Amino acid sequence: MKNFISVICFSITATFYAQVGINNTAPKATLDMNKSATSQPEGLLTVRLSGTELASRDNLYDADQNAAVVYVTAAPSTSTTKTSNVTSPGFYYYNNGISKWVGLTMPKFFYMPSILFDTTSLGAKTKDLYQLYYNQFTAPQASSTGAAGKIPVLGKNDLEYYITYYDTNVFTNVSIDANGLMSYTVSNNATDASFMNIVFVVK
Repeated sequence: MKNFISVICFSITATFYAQVGINNTAPKATLDMNKSATSQPEGLLTVRLSGTELASRDNLYDADQNAAVVYVTAAPSTSTTKTSNVTSPGFYYYNNGISKWVGLTMPKFFYMPSILFDTTSLGAKTKDLYQLYYNQFTAPQASSTGAAGKIPVLGKNDLEYYITYYDTNVFTNVSIDANGLMSYTVSNNATDASFMNIVFVVK
C-alpha cells in the first residue's frame, strides 16, 4: 500500500492601510519620523545614482513614476532628453508632464529672458511666453568655458506668469492664460522708453 500526502495551498491577498512611525508611536502622516534618543546620524537617505546610471534607465520612467525623487551624484557623461536638466550633483524629481528630471533647487521666481515685441504694426497679437523661455534656456547662444551648455527648465504647468510692468501707451488688453500664452493689443508704436517686465513664479 502506498501512502499519499495531500497538500492544499491557499492564496490570500490582503490590503492594509496604515501610517508608519519611526521613533514615533503616534504617526501623523503616511511616514512620520522623529529623531532618535541616542546620538547617531539622522536623516532620510534616498536612492543615489550617477547621471549616467539615471540616463540608462530612461525607458523605465513614465506617468507611474511622476514625482519620483533621486539624488544624482554627477552629471551624465552623455545627456538624454530626460536627463537634459541634470547638469550637476543634487536632488532631482521626475516631471512626467515634460518627460524630464527637474532639480529641486530651482529658484522660486525668475525674470523671463529678453524677447522682442514688434510694434510697427498695430492690432491684436499673441506671444507664447513659455515656448520662448523654453527655446532660449535649452539652446543658449553662448556659455562659459566648461559649462554644460544648457539651463534647467520647468514645465509650463509648473509656473505662474506675471507682468510687473508694461507701457500702457503701447500695449492694451494684456492677458496671460495658465499655459503662458499672452494676448495683447499694440495700440501705438514703441518709443525708446517702452518696455515690459515678465516674471515666472515656480508653483
